[in-house]
Amino acid sequence: MSAVPAAAGAIAQPACEPDPALPDDWAALLAAEGQAIAARRRKVLGDAASGNRKELSLPRIGLALSGGGVRSATFALGLMRGLAQSHGPDAAEV
Repeated sequence: MSAVPAAAGAIAQPACEPDPALPDDWAALLAAEGQAIAARRRKVLGDAASGNRKELSLPRIGLALSGGGVRSATFALGLMRGLAQSHGPDAAEV
């Protein structure tokens, strides 16, 4: 990997070269992501994935929680636990 020329006193950064194995257009990336998600769901569900299960067609959801320290990790854990308790399968019983 080659380094990008840096100005005097600047830290040299490696050149960012695209991965030729990845598709370069949106439709191909979306299809590749869908295949990866389906493969992961089949792996997690095991034999249950052999039938036409609704778990295989669940929507894609992303969650990003900012921070990198103990306080932010504690907050994120509390948030996730609170959501699980208030919106989980037994939420009506709470």
